[in-house]
Amino acid sequence: MAVIRYARVAALVAGLWAATGAGAANDPVAEEAAVRERSIESFQQLLSKYPESSMRAPVLLLLGDLYAEREKSRYLAEVGRAETGGTPESAPALDYTEAIGAYEEVAALGAEFAGSVEALHALGVCYDEMGRADEAERVLAQASGLTADPALRASSLLRLGDLRFSRENWPGALDAYRAADEAGADAAAEKLDYRIGWCHLKQGELEEARARFAAALDGALRGDPGSRPEESLSEILRSLALVQVQTDPSDPEGFAARFPDGPCRRAALVEFGEVLLEHDRPEYGERALRQALSMDRQAADAPEVHDHIVEALSAEERKREAGAEMEKFVERYAPGGD
Repeated sequence: MAVIRYARVAALVAGLWAATGAGAANDPVAEEAAVRERSIESFQQLLSKYPESSMRAPVLLLLGDLYAEREKSRYLAEVGRAETGGTPESAPALDYTEAIGAYEEVAALGAEFAGSVEALHALGVCYDEMGRADEAERVLAQASGLTADPALRASSLLRLGDLRFSRENWPGALDAYRAADEAGADAAAEKLDYRIGWCHLKQGELEEARARFAAALDGALRGDPGSRPEESLSEILRSLALVQVQTDPSDPEGFAARFPDGPCRRAALVEFGEVLLEHDRPEYGERALRQALSMDRQAADAPEVHDHIVEALSAEERKREAGAEMEKFVERYAPGGD
């Protein structure tokens, strides 16, 4: 979604709202939409009445934000209806045409207006969300090179990195993420170590990837300000497992020893076991999963772990042992079992 300068919009909208009176006070969504529409109408009238005003550029920038916000709200509403059983004629799609028109006019002013780089960034976001990848990459790179605002530069570079990563341009993504780090992006909140680690992994730079994922894990375990350990721990452990399966898949015990004893080590073993199964190494996957199961047989995911052990035995064509393991599974986890 385009960057919304909420504080500026709110300051202008507050007066408009006070002047027009309360709207659908009992429906916050409808109220927000009503405020937005009143603001759009007022700004459009202002531009129509004073087309050559020195306020044209800042008002257009605000209008671009409001157009983008309105379009995103429409799109999300369509997605919601489709997910709850609606049958739209075609899949919901974003169309930021109005916002793009406003941003393009502002961006074209260049050095004449200080907000032109903000418009470039917002334009890049719109292009990106509409799937216009070439235009998005060009504009975001331009914005990151022109702005003197570290926060805006970091934001442009992060999105540029994500865009390049999605296009499998691993070196380009790595350059953008590193530049975002240098620009002062919040490394914990933006999961920069994790993102950079994946660039290295995609390029086969396994030790560099391992080091970055390990740094990301340290931050998640410390609970660094801005980090989201509950969201990221599993994906970090899985990423480390993907590195390990390419370097030494035969040593689940050595892999486990890299992690602090307790839930983190157990979770790492589960992830490693699953990755080993996916990479056709069931003999090592079984060892990792058995070790994880032995650490806590009452864990919420214990039935799933046990099921993966059966899967590993079956893949090894150890049918009799798989059958015996399945019997244990039923005895332990079936209703009324131990």
